[in-house]
Amino acid sequence: ETERDSELMQKGILSLDEIREICPPAYVILAAQGLAKGDEYDVPIYEFQNFEDLLRLRSFYNEENLDGIKAVAALGMFAEAEAVLPKSEELPGHADLMMGFRALVPQAVLDQAYVHNYVSPEKIDLFYRLVDEYREAMRARIEQNSWISEETKKEASRKIDQMVAAEILYPYGEIDCESLLEGLRSAGNLLDAKGQCVRFGRKCMAHFAGRDWVRGNRYGTAHTSTFEEPQYEPLENAFYIGGGALIDVLTDTTSRETLLGTLGVHIGHELSHGFDTTGSQYNADFTGSLFTENDLEIFREKSESIARQLSRIEVLDGIYGNGELQIREVLADLTGMSLTLDLAEKAENFDYDAFFRAFASYFARYYHSREALVGNIAYMHYPMGYIRNNFCVAHFDEFYRTYPSVTEGTPMYIAPEDRILVW
Repeated sequence: ETERDSELMQKGILSLDEIREICPPAYVILAAQGLAKGDEYDVPIYEFQNFEDLLRLRSFYNEENLDGIKAVAALGMFAEAEAVLPKSEELPGHADLMMGFRALVPQAVLDQAYVHNYVSPEKIDLFYRLVDEYREAMRARIEQNSWISEETKKEASRKIDQMVAAEILYPYGEIDCESLLEGLRSAGNLLDAKGQCVRFGRKCMAHFAGRDWVRGNRYGTAHTSTFEEPQYEPLENAFYIGGGALIDVLTDTTSRETLLGTLGVHIGHELSHGFDTTGSQYNADFTGSLFTENDLEIFREKSESIARQLSRIEVLDGIYGNGELQIREVLADLTGMSLTLDLAEKAENFDYDAFFRAFASYFARYYHSREALVGNIAYMHYPMGYIRNNFCVAHFDEFYRTYPSVTEGTPMYIAPEDRILVW
């Protein structure tokens, strides 16, 4: 940091010439957006948080970091959670470099490029077909539960009928990606390309602002098209799925078993949130509770029994989960599995081993430190991935028939009288 840097740091608004003096890469980006030379420019938060960010950006874009910049560019839009990434001292500079690079590309550009290149229309159609299957499976499971009154069953069926499913994706064909690609091919350098991305992103955002959230508009939620896990919104009786859940690495369509074990079981999970501890507070018309008073009491007893089981699991030495905090997600895990096994039962020669392995692969995680694990256990509404998998499958007879070596005294075994399902 020079004396001139310190002088300019005191100014709240910088001209383009001053930005070029401090950080030539930032100037190229701003100039590429069509700003006239010499204009006063109040640096927007989404591009540069503060003056120090300009200095950091200046340190990123130099010859020494060229190979690193190329590597980060190759990674595209993917960034793992903090708990999973190596610490910065283990991979010097690369984590900061990743963030610096990504900050220059508007999310709208990443979303559109992601959907355009990685999410096929066939996968979207497959999602909606599966949703219909799971709707009917949920309706059938509610109907067969003897603890639910006929009044609640009728209201639950109405709620299923009115439930909306929507993908968090830009609709195909509405934005011309080729125009961006042509511009990027002719770009003189990386920073010029980033400027084109910024302009394209603003075009995307203006085009989709205010669209109906029911289908094809990510602005209905806070999530982006690259979002992986579906999400249920109880006050809309709607659930969403992001494009991240529709890529081949997460959604294997090579067989019915792997499809149900990846995408299917998670559709069942989200759909069932309409009937969990939160979703059950609303009937189909949002005028009251889904349950009668007697049904609600039984529902709470079942839920609390599962929460107590969760709280007895020793996740790490001397550290236990919080069942009360995690019950909502675990109820959805169990119900999603119930619905999926109902569908599996209808298939010929269903390979349960392949199914359970596909389901388990979704929860595989690597944590770089015990501290990251402990923080996850203490504050997350989700149990650890391996707990979610093991606890869920161990409540179902199909699991024990598939793996007969899991018997009393083995770690995953749950006694039949303790296998509790709400739906």
